[in-house]
Amino acid sequence: MYCLYKTLEWFKNLRQQGIGIPLITQRGTLGLDTSQVYSDLWEFELLYHKRSEIENCQRAADLYVGPLLAGAPYDWISPLEAHYELACAELLETLVQQCKETSQLNIYQKKLKIITEP
Repeated sequence: MYCLYKTLEWFKNLRQQGIGIPLITQRGTLGLDTSQVYSDLWEFELLYHKRSEIENCQRAADLYVGPLLAGAPYDWISPLEAHYELACAELLETLVQQCKETSQLNIYQKKLKIITEP
């Protein structure tokens, strides 16, 4: 409960500073109104699922800048980090193949090399 109270206090302080937080309450629950929030993670996921179009692969690969919450000391992050890293590698391989087919070298080859090297 301590974390909830601290979070609510933080939201209250932001609201007093004129910074609105899009919260919704419903049946005794508190949540974030995701229709009013942008998340590059959500956009990446959406583009990844529409990866059959090369433009979506490019946009998703451009969004990926490294491991999710890099350096955060939480065990629950590891499976998500792996999921997004593998998804990005798959997108980059698709883009590299596309570049080979069109005889173009580009940044996606470099990015794939960076995330797949130990």
